[in-house]
Amino acid sequence: MTSDGVQRASIRYDGATTIGLNLLPDLVPLYRQLGYGLSYVGERGTNPGLEAVRAGEVDVAGVMREITAAERAEPLRWALIGHDALGVFVHPSNPVLSLDRAQLKGIFTGAVRSWDAVGGPARPILPLSEKRAGGRGTVVEFRRLVLEGADYGPVRELEDAPDCVKEVAAEPGGITVASTSMAIPGVRTLAVEGVAPTPEQVRARAYALGRPMYLVARAAASTAAAALLDLALSDAGQAIVARKFTPAR
Repeated sequence: MTSDGVQRASIRYDGATTIGLNLLPDLVPLYRQLGYGLSYVGERGTNPGLEAVRAGEVDVAGVMREITAAERAEPLRWALIGHDALGVFVHPSNPVLSLDRAQLKGIFTGAVRSWDAVGGPARPILPLSEKRAGGRGTVVEFRRLVLEGADYGPVRELEDAPDCVKEVAAEPGGITVASTSMAIPGVRTLAVEGVAPTPEQVRARAYALGRPMYLVARAAASTAAAALLDLALSDAGQAIVARKFTPAR
């Protein structure tokens, strides 16, 4: 609510889990000070969230991938609010420190099945992925950036990226790809092509698995929806983005 106690409107969000779990909770207090609220936060992933905005089912979607030329031509309002790093998570006992994209492609397509093929111990590799058919930004971007459009090989599928990270914490042979904002005790990230996923390397585009973060609304967005996009792009909003991600500016 505003200082005079007025609640103007509440909006509905769906889309990227990374934004829903790791950014919106920090933005909401400032959003409430403007007199707005969030009545629903869905976690169906990038593409389903985008479809929900198109259909008018939600007001704002979170998108964690590059947008296409065709999408830019749609009557949608896109706000680039920051950049995320897709982290390659392994168990802390794994001695491997870095993988290149060819090695990652081999692991997730099934061509490489043992850690000793990439400088590790003679232990089977257990690749984990969130649901591949769900249209989630992590899967879409990893296919684009690493698999070069190829399909995944045999991987253990779990519901969402945080589930995969938790599984890696309990599995010495495990490996998964998720936003670095989802790091938990019991896992660590690898360098990719020798470059660590730090904010400085992401901003410089030196880290190979960086990706954009967007908030999206319809072009004729409601005042409340537009206020959330504007807040994320404000100085205060960008400072909040910087807590866990690389801000857009």
